[in-house]
Amino acid sequence: MRLIKSLFLIGTISILCLFSFVFVGADEGGYRIEDYNFEGTYHKNNTVTCEETIKVQFTESRHGIYRTMPLFMEAKRDVGNGKKEVFKYQNEVKDVNVENWNYTTDIEDNYYDIRIGDKHEYVDGSQTYKISYTYVMPDDRVKTGDLIFYSVLGADWNVDIEHFAFNMKFEEALTDEEVDNFKVYSGAFGAEGNSLDVQCDIRNDEVSGETTGIAPRQAITLYCPVHEGYFVGAKTISKTIPMALLIATIVLAVFILLYELLKRQKKAVQTVEFYPPEGMSSAEVGVIIDEMVDDVDLISLIPWWGEKGYLVIEEVPDKKGRGGEHASLRLHKKKDLPIDAPAYQKELFNGLFATNPRDLKDLPRSFSDVFGAAKSSLGNVFKGEKQLSTGKFKAGCLLFLMCAAWFGAVGTSSVISIKENIIFGAVSAIAMFILGVMRLLTHGQDTVRTKGKWIAYIIIGLLLFGVAAGSMFIGTSDGQTFFNWPLYLVILCGMLIVSVLIGRLVVPTEYKLDKLGKLLGLKEFIKTAEIEKLNMLIEEDPEYFFNVLPYAMVFGLSDHWSKQFKALKIKPPSWYICYDMMYFNTFYFHSMLWMGMQQPIQHLRTEAMVQAAASAASSGFSGGGGGGGGGGSW
Repeated sequence: MRLIKSLFLIGTISILCLFSFVFVGADEGGYRIEDYNFEGTYHKNNTVTCEETIKVQFTESRHGIYRTMPLFMEAKRDVGNGKKEVFKYQNEVKDVNVENWNYTTDIEDNYYDIRIGDKHEYVDGSQTYKISYTYVMPDDRVKTGDLIFYSVLGADWNVDIEHFAFNMKFEEALTDEEVDNFKVYSGAFGAEGNSLDVQCDIRNDEVSGETTGIAPRQAITLYCPVHEGYFVGAKTISKTIPMALLIATIVLAVFILLYELLKRQKKAVQTVEFYPPEGMSSAEVGVIIDEMVDDVDLISLIPWWGEKGYLVIEEVPDKKGRGGEHASLRLHKKKDLPIDAPAYQKELFNGLFATNPRDLKDLPRSFSDVFGAAKSSLGNVFKGEKQLSTGKFKAGCLLFLMCAAWFGAVGTSSVISIKENIIFGAVSAIAMFILGVMRLLTHGQDTVRTKGKWIAYIIIGLLLFGVAAGSMFIGTSDGQTFFNWPLYLVILCGMLIVSVLIGRLVVPTEYKLDKLGKLLGLKEFIKTAEIEKLNMLIEEDPEYFFNVLPYAMVFGLSDHWSKQFKALKIKPPSWYICYDMMYFNTFYFHSMLWMGMQQPIQHLRTEAMVQAAASAASSGFSGGGGGGGGGGSW
């Protein structure tokens, strides 16, 4: 995982370097640095007060120069027992001043930028810039010793520097042993030698040096391990906020989990049913059974209307005269729907019969909008007195609060870059929130969920948990957070359980319980009916198979229902014109009906969604340590 993260960071840095070359390199030339002098004091609280005097010779008119400093650093530290670890730090620049010049400051991409000059004025010839600031480095979090690690010259200057000199005073004097171990590294970023041949004078209370002829992208860095306690009062990052938010996450997770487990769920009393419910269309049954408006709910209305005498379905052979799997379906309107028919039925019926007859294989693209509007209207049926459940909003709010607290805890738990931890926290929080929302939206399917749907749901849940856990492992694997990986994993597991069980907080209404018991009874009969009972029902009602078929469709059992009657002699219904009566049986009828209705409508819906999505898409070495950076002209 560390290798993956390293490759990712290397790739990111490479891309940033490429853009840096394009944009920064574009203004190379037009000036040179004749003299660069750095004066600084290294304080006991691990801050450096700096004064830089930069003498520039402009060969072309420019507004001025800019000075950039990184707000991050890395250092390999000895943590004891012969082990070394790379620690990351987030730094700060403050108390900035530029003598006798206008200037602006900004922070972008973890760099502090000082832009000197006036955008309405140009300068040329020799100019001198005196910049003062304080560079703040935090507590090193290492108990085996402290470290002086600071670049007096950064590796980001894009022109030659003819002469450079520096002097760094130490508020706390170095011991003789520390002076002996003091190193001045110079050269390209990462160099561990003194390739710039910096001439140094190292004393207990200060170090100074100078060199000439510095090429672009070269750095000079001071490096010296010092005794533990050398720095006193260094900036520290409080863990109060992330700890409070982490505790809030745990408390919310435990509260929701107990609420879920102790919640008494009312269950429908299943009755024995052989016939569809009176006065309720197959589409409405489809919504009640799983609290979702599916495409099949509306598609089932076509044979339901046929049974009611509103339309006739005709098999149409292809151009070569072939029927069966090559045929398509044509709808003929026999009469209009009643005036008091529900809005969703009128919208779909009138949309289908904008032309009469209607070939389903030739539906226009605009029909997708009609279908979508009908689905919305069908969902609106179950409001007010017909509301199916309560508690979704409250459960969603609790889920959101838990995930938000987790996001805040992770986002503020970094001792280095808040940006990285915000990303990791967001990924894991969103993954758990999506999982919980999926359960809230699909909770109604629990009573009718098939084994295959459960497997698919479990796979999706594990994938989302894997994304969340993986992001947290990457974010904590380098030890730069207040909390460690095992603690994060335990809390994530708890959030996973909460998200999976969140549907238990949704309570079915009395209306749904009353209807659901009868519908589950009919569904159970469709699954388990014996041939003798079916024969008896057909003798009582020759249209029995066709009456129940639309309801079997919304139960997801139409294929099973048609196979149950395959061996029985069933005549085609009066509303179905079969291409070849010799091959008619219930299984053939269902296959033709399902293929002829579902495929063209769902293909059209999928095509519309793809088109909408496409429209929306058309979003210890030289140069290390604190300080450093570089600049250019503008």
